[in-house]
Amino acid sequence: MLLSILCSAVLACSPADTTNHVAEGQAHHAARRYPQALFSYDKAIAAGDTSVAVYFHRSQVLMAMDRPKEALASIEYVLERDRRNGSAWVIRGEARRQTGDSSAACDDYVQAELRGNRAAGFLLEQYCGRKSIAAPRLRVPLPTAGDSAWYVADVQKQRNDKVEVTTWLKKGETVTSWTELVSVMVAEGMVKDMPPDSLMANMVRQAELRAIKPVARKIAIERINGAEAIFFTIEAAGFKTGNPSPESQLWMIFQHAGALYVVHYDVHQPAMLDEQRDRWMAIFRAATFER
Repeated sequence: MLLSILCSAVLACSPADTTNHVAEGQAHHAARRYPQALFSYDKAIAAGDTSVAVYFHRSQVLMAMDRPKEALASIEYVLERDRRNGSAWVIRGEARRQTGDSSAACDDYVQAELRGNRAAGFLLEQYCGRKSIAAPRLRVPLPTAGDSAWYVADVQKQRNDKVEVTTWLKKGETVTSWTELVSVMVAEGMVKDMPPDSLMANMVRQAELRAIKPVARKIAIERINGAEAIFFTIEAAGFKTGNPSPESQLWMIFQHAGALYVVHYDVHQPAMLDEQRDRWMAIFRAATFER
């Protein structure tokens, strides 16, 4: 079949080829050229690479290509050899959920959480009915399937689990390499009846400490789910530490049920286009609470 064909006399495969094929696959993978990445990983396997890493990367690419049934075989290979890998449990859980085995998916999310994977807790709450914070969670209507899909890349708990920060990224991007990002923070008992303008002022002060020449613009105050929400943008030439790239952010902040909700969309560009701002404001307005 394909793997044997790849190592035909035409390709003249040898064990020495595997490192080059994997590096080639990773380059394609990082650039979101998923079919090419898959082909490179398959060439590495055909050339004799039996490492956990190449099968792990192969499963990631297959999930990014919306091929969860095929991803299952590769991630099973990984877990048979390394059951400590929390990310592998998440991938198998997502592949199982997307192929209709929700119960087994929840079991995998539990195993991932036990191994320190921070996104697993969110998945358990989103798909398996677990609740860890008293305040209602805010669901932002991001697409989770298809070419424009977003996924939960990270969940952080802070201040004795009273603060939860969930980071969403576009499919195929990572926390160290992204073009767009959505963050949703829920903080219980953090503020009491602060005016919307004061909420914005707090965030702008933080931006002035971290960012290079930040420019803040208030857009509007609107009622969202019965609460007064302030919308504003912050545009910066870069950050004083860490990422030097320009970044533009759209923020929505409000208080509800004794909790502070902070939602922002970030994009690596010096200024946010009007159509971007309007599209993401509409998405934020459509956010709903879930118990």
